[in-house]
Amino acid sequence: MGRGSSKAGGISTAGVTTAQTKTISKIANRTRNLKNEQYRVVNEDGEVVLTKQGVKGTVATTVGEKREFLEGAATIHNHPDGGTFSEADIHDFGYGARQITVASPEGTYTLKNDKYGTMDQYKGWRPMLDAMDKAGITKEVSYVDLRKQAENSPKIKKLRKESNNIANEWLKQRNAGASAETLQALYKKSDDVGAKLTKAVKDEVRRLETKPYDDFYKKNAKKYGFTYSFEKKG
Repeated sequence: MGRGSSKAGGISTAGVTTAQTKTISKIANRTRNLKNEQYRVVNEDGEVVLTKQGVKGTVATTVGEKREFLEGAATIHNHPDGGTFSEADIHDFGYGARQITVASPEGTYTLKNDKYGTMDQYKGWRPMLDAMDKAGITKEVSYVDLRKQAENSPKIKKLRKESNNIANEWLKQRNAGASAETLQALYKKSDDVGAKLTKAVKDEVRRLETKPYDDFYKKNAKKYGFTYSFEKKG
């Protein structure tokens, strides 16, 4: 058995240990707002036995590392832009992980293998991925299409309207001979709204990108032997 588990011999029938849960919680709070991805493997004793540093959109582990450390372990990595598990994340279950966690700015997503420790512990993840493929969940959607969808968000529409109103007011004030201070204040207000708009579009695109996964896990995880949960950041 790999060093992800502190047990010797056969597969442990225990669920996620208290020590693992405590360590995962600490790591989630520490990493959810980092700009780059980090991946950690936590064994049954709550010890971090593998740490990998990545970049903003990805973090890589080797097959050898997964084989050595994941059996009986709980894994956690962060998603800087938010959102739940991708299809690539699910592969950890194929190496014996009992639970995987994603720490995102909005909260913590958890997927636990309810069949861990049984003869069926390796059987659920692949059919779940196949079902996701069949449903079109894993089909890549272009950023342009996601951006168009995002523009329908009430929050983004409101910010666009506010931005246009400020621009019209600036033009009105300039034509009326307003002072430099007045125009500068409108510039600043426009910049502030622009920053909010940029973030809102980015957040909505990410939400639209990951929502099909979240919906699928909520509806179907149990069917394949997993418990899916989300804890909003306090």
